Amino acid sequence: MKRKNKGWKKLLFLIPAAIGACILLVLPHFPDLAEYGFSRGVFKIFSYAIGTITSIIPFSLSEILLYVSILAVIVIFVLLILKKLKWRKVAQVFGWIFSCLFLLYVVMHGANFYRYDLARLLHLPKVESDSQLLYDVCAEMAQKASELRVNLKEDEQGYFCLENGISEVLQNADKLYENLYETYPFLSDPVKRVKGVWISPLWSYTGISGIYIPFFAEANINTDAPESSLYLSAAHELAHTKGFAKEDECNFLAYLACVNSGNEQAMYSAYLFAYRYLSAELYTQNVELYQQTTSFLSDGVRRDLIQENEYWAAHSGVVQTVSNQVNDAFIKSQGQAEGTQSYNQVVRLILSYEKCQKMP
Repeated sequence: MKRKNKGWKKLLFLIPAAIGACILLVLPHFPDLAEYGFSRGVFKIFSYAIGTITSIIPFSLSEILLYVSILAVIVIFVLLILKKLKWRKVAQVFGWIFSCLFLLYVVMHGANFYRYDLARLLHLPKVESDSQLLYDVCAEMAQKASELRVNLKEDEQGYFCLENGISEVLQNADKLYENLYETYPFLSDPVKRVKGVWISPLWSYTGISGIYIPFFAEANINTDAPESSLYLSAAHELAHTKGFAKEDECNFLAYLACVNSGNEQAMYSAYLFAYRYLSAELYTQNVELYQQTTSFLSDGVRRDLIQENEYWAAHSGVVQTVSNQVNDAFIKSQGQAEGTQSYNQVVRLILSYEKCQKMP
């Protein structure tokens, strides 16, 4: 009997993971529970508690965790080789760690994949992305970006640069959503700091411009990326901290926050982002109309678009390919069949929003 009891104890580490798995199995069938029980309930409580603490710390805890984890694995491996540690004991400890982290991931991010669609929350009607509508909105984005670009700072090469450097994005990003709180109170939450990553120049080779780490409720951005994209990237990662998991929805919330922020640099970042996505979609439908939209681009906007394309092209390679494949597999595992292509679904949300803005 004692041996049987010991056997049960060895499996106790599976309990947190089992709870997390049950949550993910149940929520797809109960969207109301996902929305109000988790995204506006459990998630908000944990996010407030964790985010309030981690926001006090100015540097990325996620990055520190990465370094500590690598060092710990190396030390543990050496101790195992030297027989200073037992494999079974290490396996038990890691079992508990991964099981608890999985449950925390579900509460802090995974459950949010099953909340109401953002279009429903924002009361946006479904629209078809026909070529004419795409052209109209795309041309408008080009014009607005060009108008803003005239008064914005640029460097010696003629590329957009932030008025007060990258630090202003890290310090002001939390203010981007403030003008949306009255209309969309579910976006209101405790202030969370956006943090830059020290190894951003190396991180660029993964093709990633930002990442949300749910264990710390922490938004991290790649500060080595072109400065014209930083406000949009910061707003995107903040959208994750507000309880939104789907990438296209976070892209749109970032766009919505930036264009309504009153910050001209953030607005420019959003219009430039929107033009890139909309024009790419228009190009697949009607090349002639796509070419017509380019006539609305100022020389400054053209330079910024070229800079961004050249930057990511210079960092492409095997690492970026593997990173994209891993990200694609992860997104698909969360119920988004489009995988990384889901980022592009932001087009339909922008079209719907802009169409509604013009309705009487």
